[in-house]
Amino acid sequence: MLREFQDEITKLRAQLQSINGGNMDPNMLDNWRNDKGQTLQQIVYKNNPDEMKELEKKLENEKEEIKRKADQERRLIENQKQMAEDEKKVLLEKIRAKEDDEEKIRLEQTEMIKKIKSMEGMVIKGTKAMEKAEKQEKILQQT
Repeated sequence: MLREFQDEITKLRAQLQSINGGNMDPNMLDNWRNDKGQTLQQIVYKNNPDEMKELEKKLENEKEEIKRKADQERRLIENQKQMAEDEKKVLLEKIRAKEDDEEKIRLEQTEMIKKIKSMEGMVIKGTKAMEKAEKQEKILQQT
């Protein structure tokens, strides 16, 4: 069972790394480091809740930055008076679609991170339970 969780965690990490959209660098997760210089894999592997929260906060900040840029592009387009109304609508719809796609990617990333955290916790609990059972078995064998 632990092996299944570890395989699923590895699969989720690969999925999380393969997500690429919008302004996100395809190697973002490989290159991402927190303020302490730790990579995503180091944070998830250690199952450190504070560092996972930091990662989630970083994703939220990126989401806000994308939204800000989309709003800025929208204002620029709306301010161009010489642009035909139909052109404006097409461009604005493209921006909305791009923003929706990026939001979907961020939500997928957040869900994958939550699932990884949950599974890592199960693996740790399972490992501790196995260690405890082995210790009890040794005690029983000695008596």
